[in-house]
Amino acid sequence: MELFNFLLGILPGSVTCFFGLKMKKLVLAISWFMIGYFGLAFFIEHASMDSTLKIILQVALGLVFALISTKLQKTAWFISLFVIGFVMISLTLPEAWYTLLIAIVVGITFGVIAIYLYEPMIAVATSLGGAYSITMSVANYFNFNKLIFIVIPFIVLAILGLYVQFSSLHKNKEKKAN
Repeated sequence: MELFNFLLGILPGSVTCFFGLKMKKLVLAISWFMIGYFGLAFFIEHASMDSTLKIILQVALGLVFALISTKLQKTAWFISLFVIGFVMISLTLPEAWYTLLIAIVVGITFGVIAIYLYEPMIAVATSLGGAYSITMSVANYFNFNKLIFIVIPFIVLAILGLYVQFSSLHKNKEKKAN
């Protein structure tokens, strides 16, 4: 099970980090598959059922989420970026009445930006998401718990992913201009 989760983080994470913009439909489906898969894993973690059944249910929900995301692409990107903004604020600000309000405002702002700056935001979100997926998969699998073993690889991978994707975006715009 650990090896499966490791590979589920590394392989799609690599595609997402470096080719998120070129393969945006596939990456969106992969991202939403992972949201369904790991989201359900969180909720049924302590349920008393066979581990094979848990995986089957997780894969099934992941596939349903992936199918929905391919039909509602811009909505899925809006929701994805809303969740990123919301979670980012929720995890960094103290628990107070205003944290929820700020998290909602930041989430909506990220979602709106995702729609208006569609391609650049796909590049940014997929580079960061892919770098996070790779880094956390390696850290969890090899039991790296020191922050330096997580932060530095994340930053390096995110920068490399951004470079590759924005280089690709720039080349595509040059081709369209000619």
